[in-house]
Amino acid sequence: MRDPRFAFTETTADTQAQVETSRLLGTAEERHDLEVILQDWWLEAIARPGADKDSATTEAECLRRKCGSLLREKVELGVFACSALVARGDGPEYHAGAFMLGTAAATALRSETNSDDRFDRVVSVLLRANCWSAIEVMLNALDQEPRWPADPGRLSHLPNTLDELVGKKGRRVPDDVLIADEKAARARGILNYLWGRHHEGVVLNQRVWCRLSLLARRDWGQLAAAAETLPVRELREDLWSRLHIFEDREAILALLRSSAPVFKDGTWTGSTVALSMLENAVTHADQLRLRVQQSGWRTLTSEHAPYAELTRLEKEELPSWFGQVANVLQGRIDGRLLMLFFASWLVEEALRPGSAHNRWSSVGLVISAMAKLLQPSPTAREMKEGAQISLPKSVEDRRSAVALVTGAILGGDEKARWSEYRLLLLANDESLCWHARQWKKACCYDALAKVLDTLPQPFEEWMSAWSSIFVTDRERARFDLTSQNALLPSVHLVRVGVALLRRSPGRDGSRSFYPALRGHIRSLVENDARQVSPLADGFVTEALDVAPAVLGDMLSDALAVERPSLRTSKMQIYAVGTLLEGGARLEVIEAALEIQTFQLVEVVRAMESNGDLDNLIRPYCQLIRGAYEGRGPS
Repeated sequence: MRDPRFAFTETTADTQAQVETSRLLGTAEERHDLEVILQDWWLEAIARPGADKDSATTEAECLRRKCGSLLREKVELGVFACSALVARGDGPEYHAGAFMLGTAAATALRSETNSDDRFDRVVSVLLRANCWSAIEVMLNALDQEPRWPADPGRLSHLPNTLDELVGKKGRRVPDDVLIADEKAARARGILNYLWGRHHEGVVLNQRVWCRLSLLARRDWGQLAAAAETLPVRELREDLWSRLHIFEDREAILALLRSSAPVFKDGTWTGSTVALSMLENAVTHADQLRLRVQQSGWRTLTSEHAPYAELTRLEKEELPSWFGQVANVLQGRIDGRLLMLFFASWLVEEALRPGSAHNRWSSVGLVISAMAKLLQPSPTAREMKEGAQISLPKSVEDRRSAVALVTGAILGGDEKARWSEYRLLLLANDESLCWHARQWKKACCYDALAKVLDTLPQPFEEWMSAWSSIFVTDRERARFDLTSQNALLPSVHLVRVGVALLRRSPGRDGSRSFYPALRGHIRSLVENDARQVSPLADGFVTEALDVAPAVLGDMLSDALAVERPSLRTSKMQIYAVGTLLEGGARLEVIEAALEIQTFQLVEVVRAMESNGDLDNLIRPYCQLIRGAYEGRGPS
């Protein structure tokens, strides 16, 4: 059942139209004579060879002649049915006529002993009239007792050729191209096959869609099997989209439970339905939260229901939902491997540029639910194998960092994961460098900080890792001025160190580690002589946000050493904004850094008027203005 929170709210006009449609339909007794005529007309139409090729006008004329035998007071409803065959409408009269056509079609089909092909004929007649309202009525009626067909498996008998499976309207991709691309995508591995480029506009033939839509009402397991037989991935995606699967929790769980194994003996079987359902489970959570947020976007304060509902979703309902998903996965023969593979894909998607910018994501809830059931926790080796399953060698290498971060989030085998991280730093791993280039704060740092935090001497471990990449990274930056990745492994390690302090600001050794970390940050900036530096604008101020929590009453003395590196107004904006973000008071910052905030505010206003504010510095400018204006007159 589709979640009603995704449905559009009915207006008063909609309700009035439904009431008027019911009035026009009258009672079952009043409709009886017309129903008999319509059933007789349908039986003739679906038995006549070539009936599915007759024009809608021809069919309507035939029906109009039959309705001539009705009493005058009952003719009106027959006229509505005839009109629905000729032209699509949206008023009560059209819907009343469509209802009569749909219910009569269902009754006619039930009376046929061998009516598989005749189902397609009925659908063709209604499609020519573009009478989707009647088709929906018919499908719903066939799902009522006595249900038709008695064996729902008959609905899964689909055409054998792509030409019969693909809808023609708006189609632009030839069959041979679709087949060739399908074969090539499968050869590139499951990641590319599922989430690589797809052809747009490739949709199911309408008659095939109606069969599968009725099958979805009857048996999710047989629908999953039928979906796997579709020869190209675009048709499966169209099926899930048109069924609105992401809105239906029961459907997602049923398809996840009954679909074929995705992995067997450590390789991809070629099946994809289960992974598509996992993706839809995540989409369900993200879109549901967005709907709730949009329903109350004007009143998102603690005093109003939308805020409370968002909190309830995030803390209770959605974790419970992903718990159900994980429980179903646990019962699958390939469940553990599916969890490892899908979790690594979620992490990879979360770390794509801009993927989480100002947007809430349920990824953390999904992985948390999986982690609770992945017992024992995956080893570093198992996680790597799970993330890289059935992928080409070139892609396997790129996913080493993804496997590492995912395993760190799931927990366990911390010593091996830290050792693997150090090896990736030494190898200047492309993915780690990409993360460092794109993200200042992200799960790739937090997860590794969590690993480091479990080791007996985390600060010493960090220092050892820093020293080990001196030659491979920082010396390389001095002599290879064309390198795109030099210094980025050091940047990545710096941010893991900052995340460690953010995670445990009060642990023993934090106050001595912090100044050492800040010294390394300043050293990276001062010694980078390249014209095009990979260091982000404002990198020199990183870790200042943890200073208030780590240093406490020693903050002012520690900030004094930062003054030489904050010579420009722009660097001062980054520094003050970062410290405010960490909870430092504005007057303490001003005194320690010897900065006049009103001067910075003037600089910010000038930058705003000149259009010089980019997305990187804008949040810090807003923090400074907010703190300055909130302080009031001095």
